[in-house]
Amino acid sequence: MGGVALPARSLRRSAILGGGLWVVCAGYCAITVCEGRLELIELLLLFGPLLAVPGGLSMVVGQRPPGELRGEGLVVRLLLPAALCVIVSRWLAPGFPAAALASPWLLVTALVALLGLQRIIRRGFSPLEELTVDAGLLYLPVGGGWLL
Repeated sequence: MGGVALPARSLRRSAILGGGLWVVCAGYCAITVCEGRLELIELLLLFGPLLAVPGGLSMVVGQRPPGELRGEGLVVRLLLPAALCVIVSRWLAPGFPAAALASPWLLVTALVALLGLQRIIRRGFSPLEELTVDAGLLYLPVGGGWLL
């Protein structure tokens, strides 16, 4: 498998761990009613940082030779800690502390967008299917901004 598959494997592990954390959060809220902190919409919102983003990135990151996309390893290392910050931020009442805890996720999504931009610069606007993946990477910070 070599070094090319390592980031993708790490992201798949993050997705599995994030999915487990999401199930724990959902189960905890179902049992204790979470004192009104996490409602269904917030649980669905947590699905993105904990499971969907790492799972989706595992299909994109690590598919090129090592070092071709700068910052790939940094994104892989920061993704799960930033997602954990999102969990804590959703548990807090809206305000500055919650926004400050959601900020690492916005930073990670901005780094992912830079990966998408690098892919476009290195490859160009074709093939179309790769361009749509890049567009998705570029739009990720929009969702990250909604957590603030």
